[in-house]
Amino acid sequence: IRPVTVTRVELTPDAGMATVYVTLLGYDPEAADQRRAMRETVEGLASASGLLRRHIAAALTTRTTPALQFKEDRGLANASRVHELLQ
Repeated sequence: IRPVTVTRVELTPDAGMATVYVTLLGYDPEAADQRRAMRETVEGLASASGLLRRHIAAALTTRTTPALQFKEDRGLANASRVHELLQ
């Protein structure tokens, strides 16, 4: 897994599921190798979600810990693309 940046986390109202949006530093969705790296990163995080959830549970004081779902955050890439088009 490459180093990732967590850009935001959305929690369901019952706190049962947390959707974690991530991106890679310098990520260019137009480059096939980087799209593959992002896909592999999201898959790697998903496979490690149990371990990550246990670490989060140890840091929280809540009774339950939400399940983790990881997704690519395309917001930064989209904003960059709009910026390029406007120049």
